[in-house]
Amino acid sequence: MPPLTRRQALAAALAAAAAGAAGCQPGRNAPGPPTPTRPPLPPDPLVAVLDAEHRLVAAHEATARAHPALAALLAPVRADHLEHAAALERTLGRAAPSSAPSPTGAGAGDASPPGTSLPGTSPPGTATGTSPTGTSPPGTATSPAPRVPAGGAAALAALRGAERSAAAVRALAAETAPADRAALLASIAACEASHEVLLR
Repeated sequence: MPPLTRRQALAAALAAAAAGAAGCQPGRNAPGPPTPTRPPLPPDPLVAVLDAEHRLVAAHEATARAHPALAALLAPVRADHLEHAAALERTLGRAAPSSAPSPTGAGAGDASPPGTSLPGTSPPGTATGTSPTGTSPPGTATSPAPRVPAGGAAALAALRGAERSAAAVRALAAETAPADRAALLASIAACEASHEVLLR
């Protein structure tokens, strides 16, 4: 084989250098880093408030069915809670559901039997899926059906306790909420505080 000329030797050296440089580039043949996943956003705090309002509506409806003599007294309070729920739905950007049927309507046969308790007013020695603050405990998806005390006076006392607890929770939430939501929560708290007086 004839010896390489100076030009041939230089060309071969440059080719080898280029091949080595290409092989040393980091990540050329290695898989790229995994795409980071964004953690899920925490639930909107107003969702829990909305759920609590629905439970209060259900409690008033169950009480009116179990104690028809109280239906007229409870009707405006139930209407207030439906208004609260609708306002919360709008703030959350949801379509507000249609109003629930009247507690004295065709669904009266579904009433909880007297002698049972409302959400947050468990009879002695028992527990329900709802905390005394009117919100579901962590990890629970649904709450049991409202349970109504047997006597009318006891049923009203249970509702007053639920309204008092709800008003306190809403007022506390209003203290740390953004301005627009704070006004809504404070308004709901004031209304629920007035319910305790109305239900005497």
